[in-house]
Amino acid sequence: MNDPRPLTHRLMARLCLAALHTARSIAELVSPRFCLVCDQRLSHDERGVCARCDITLPRRGDMLTTGDNDITRLFYGIFPIERAAALFVYGSCKELDGIIHAAKYGNRPDIAEECGMMMAHEYAPSGFFEGIDMIVPLPLHKNRLRKRGYNQSRLLAEGISTVTGIPIADDAVTRVRDTATQAYMPHDQRLANMRGAFALDNAARLKGRHILVVDDVVTTGATMRECCLQLAKAQDVRISILALARPILSEETFEGIV
Repeated sequence: MNDPRPLTHRLMARLCLAALHTARSIAELVSPRFCLVCDQRLSHDERGVCARCDITLPRRGDMLTTGDNDITRLFYGIFPIERAAALFVYGSCKELDGIIHAAKYGNRPDIAEECGMMMAHEYAPSGFFEGIDMIVPLPLHKNRLRKRGYNQSRLLAEGISTVTGIPIADDAVTRVRDTATQAYMPHDQRLANMRGAFALDNAARLKGRHILVVDDVVTTGATMRECCLQLAKAQDVRISILALARPILSEETFEGIV
């Protein structure tokens, strides 16, 4: 099919594309990027992880089930959940677990942002981000933020926003209680631990909006539940959830799960 655009427009588009490729090539020379798994240099079209390592990372395959899966079912009847997904399976691949641990505890904010861009590039073709008005990163309490130096969920959100253009709303909800770490808590204790941990800040801004809440790992959903319950107080709000990973849970134990 012939391109209906005028010749000058087509030429300008090609020039812009060529300039973009040139800029990327220069950026790769000045500041090369490396695979988060094997530490080999990435090519200009690879994102976060090289192609060889990328095929080894365990994906959940939520693209076709974002409206009804094990994450959305955690929240049915609790708040208005539209869709939810997690990109990877946590706890089944030491390389992936190492990436997540480094992003969260290893003073590697760059990894978190890179993972956010990976999430966006992977889910955008499925239409996951269509109709979403703003991104709300799951907030950290100020004490933990001061200790860690950054909020990995905020950086995931930045990566997603860079790719999708969806704005980030930092003033929607606040972590008002510094809760104990939940890595070794069963489900009931996690729920009790998180109760009253968040407070809604800006209900007027959220009215009638479709919000995407972003976190690194969704396990039992206790933290996400308490945050979204506050967001759901805003009038006519709709909520979707995107996480970097979710573990395969057993009934007996949550030991060691972040």
